[in-house]
Amino acid sequence: PVFTKHLNDIEVEDSSNVTFSVSFDGLPQPSIAWYFNEELLKSSADFFIDTDQTLKESRLVIKELFPDDEGTYICKAVNLLGTAVT
Repeated sequence: PVFTKHLNDIEVEDSSNVTFSVSFDGLPQPSIAWYFNEELLKSSADFFIDTDQTLKESRLVIKELFPDDEGTYICKAVNLLGTAVT
């Protein structure tokens, strides 16, 4: 798999929301996962993850940022042929 749109470093203010978005490609179709400081993220009250395999896009929305949300966010695309990370 490959990312055709990568993540960029950003700075945001506390209490604001932020959206990270990526575009990807690969055959076989990759599975997409988001991580914060190496821990797998799942959609919850704080995080919303939306992946559209048809459009080959994925986004992570953090609804309200707090100081403990500061860290490293990555997206991984994985298929039988390998892994791509942004």
